Amino acid sequence: MNEVLNRTIFVSTEGDDNNDGLTIETALASFAKALSLGTNIKVKRGVYNETFAIVNKDNIKIMPYDNNEEYSHEVPCRDVITIRGTQLDNNVASFTNCNSLHIEEVVFDTAGNSVLKIVDCNNVVLNYCQANNSANLMGFEVINTNAVFNKCYSSKNKYDGFNFHGYGTTILNDCISEYNNDDGCSHHDGCVGTINGGVFEGNGKCGIAPAYGAKVNVYSVICKDNKIGIGYLSTPSGHTDMKGIINSCVMVGNELGLKVDELCSIYTINCKYNGNTTDKQITGTLVEYE
Repeated sequence: MNEVLNRTIFVSTEGDDNNDGLTIETALASFAKALSLGTNIKVKRGVYNETFAIVNKDNIKIMPYDNNEEYSHEVPCRDVITIRGTQLDNNVASFTNCNSLHIEEVVFDTAGNSVLKIVDCNNVVLNYCQANNSANLMGFEVINTNAVFNKCYSSKNKYDGFNFHGYGTTILNDCISEYNNDDGCSHHDGCVGTINGGVFEGNGKCGIAPAYGAKVNVYSVICKDNKIGIGYLSTPSGHTDMKGIINSCVMVGNELGLKVDELCSIYTINCKYNGNTTDKQITGTLVEYE
């Protein structure tokens, strides 16, 4: 049974779900069918119109098929895999209780709810992926999950580009989140997060928003032209242990550069403010080092 689940299945824009999917010549047409037959999914670059939900499946890998050439995400190709949602009241794709999920160079696009939703998963790695154009919710919505996002991108979503809830540890490396109606990236509840590099620009609320008990450190990011560049947000009803480090970040052109609410204790190191309407609004504790 494990050999069947772990076998390689091919998906192509010229595929047919009546095929066996075992070679590129006999590729399937849909991700849902491919993931019902195997977990190592190799995909011909192109546009796919599909909405799918995967539950209780481990060791999933989705990556481009490059004509038998050795694939490396270090040099991404111009053409990517685009999956466009077909159900306007749903997510483009969701993964629930799927341990070891690895996705390369997939653009998830146009959803009624969240574009890509990941719930109760562990050991998740997304490289060069995108989640754009949610009509009602988030780009990347991640709940109770441990995950790493490398050079991922999110834009033009109804609420947040990257949204983290529940518990779990997440790392964002050189990601971009821009022109979302709410936050570029927000962590909530018991989340622990690290944001290394990247640009958070033009978002309707915060570029980066650790909130309501999350513990998030931020390094070497640019927060530009947001309502608030970085906002550590709390509520009077609780969450008394909001702490974080902001190191070598730039807040530029925001209405408010840095916001630290009551019950938050933040350290900044070598941060720069330029062209904000107001640089800082502090009701909690802020310790600054040059």
